[in-house]
Amino acid sequence: MNSIWSFLNYQYHLCTCCRMKILLILFLLMPSTYARRYSLQDLAEWQDFKTAYGKAYSDADDPMRMEIYFRNKDYVYNYNILNIKGITAQTLRLNHYGEMYPPEYRAIVNSFNQSLIPEVRSNEIFKTPNSIHLPDSIDWREKGAVSEIKDQGQCGACWAFSAIGAIEGQYFMKTGKLVTLSEQNIIDCSKDYGNSGCKSGTMNGAFKYINKNGGINPETTYPYEAQESDSCKFQTKDAIKIKGYVDIPEGDENALKAAVAFVGPISAAMDARQLSFQFYASGIYHEPNCKVNRLNRGVLIVGYGTENDQDYWLVKNSCSTIWGQDGYMKVARNKHNHCGIASAASYPKL
Repeated sequence: MNSIWSFLNYQYHLCTCCRMKILLILFLLMPSTYARRYSLQDLAEWQDFKTAYGKAYSDADDPMRMEIYFRNKDYVYNYNILNIKGITAQTLRLNHYGEMYPPEYRAIVNSFNQSLIPEVRSNEIFKTPNSIHLPDSIDWREKGAVSEIKDQGQCGACWAFSAIGAIEGQYFMKTGKLVTLSEQNIIDCSKDYGNSGCKSGTMNGAFKYINKNGGINPETTYPYEAQESDSCKFQTKDAIKIKGYVDIPEGDENALKAAVAFVGPISAAMDARQLSFQFYASGIYHEPNCKVNRLNRGVLIVGYGTENDQDYWLVKNSCSTIWGQDGYMKVARNKHNHCGIASAASYPKL
């Protein structure tokens, strides 16, 4: 059975519909010896989960979803045992992705398109100022530069949320005002710059569009729909403009630290393929299976610090406050560019 689940775990290039059909077929073909015997308590727990998160499945799909839920629950339980023993650095918790198998989750959440990086590189590279003292820690939330945690829902637009968060931060740095801006604007309107709506994109592609387009609308003007629209509804009257964007030297965590300290919140990409990311709850995220060159998730770095002698990046995600530490996570810092956190970092110029 492990080979079956491993097979599904790596079907990245299958369409979602095809993948789900295969998952269902293989589940139904599993020998009965592999199936869990569910108690009344298990069934009640499964019902409570669906009720809590507004989940509903057909009679045909429900057993499969329940099986995935309890497999994920087992994974979380066993992982946290390792944490108690000091083997892992972070704790996990079942969340609203609890009944999703990793390829499904990745199809929605891992939508940063690494292949586009060469096309959208900036001509301007951040240079760390000479003879400066960097603070030991910083949290831009405390200074008012970070908007509330958002939820991308079923739209694969992490790149849009990362880009918008960086612009919101830079607008605050310039004006002292925090304005919530529109992810939907760039989801609908930036396809000429390599982005693909709810499928994939890059933060730099978003910055490039906004610069060429003449601005980005506030959320109140262009509200989020969690799906692609057939047309671009950008309005010029209240658009916030940018002058371009700046790349952080690839893989340079010292330069990234300086940028976070003196520029503000920074867009970044990382490897978020693992179940440990899907169900992250607390602690400093350190995943041995992370790759520095396999970037698939757009996030926003809003600070850094040290906890129990371990350095970390403070990262804002876009999976609602249910995920992680009220929507945030701490990622290992100064650990050889862990998960590629410094491999594709950038920020807009206002």
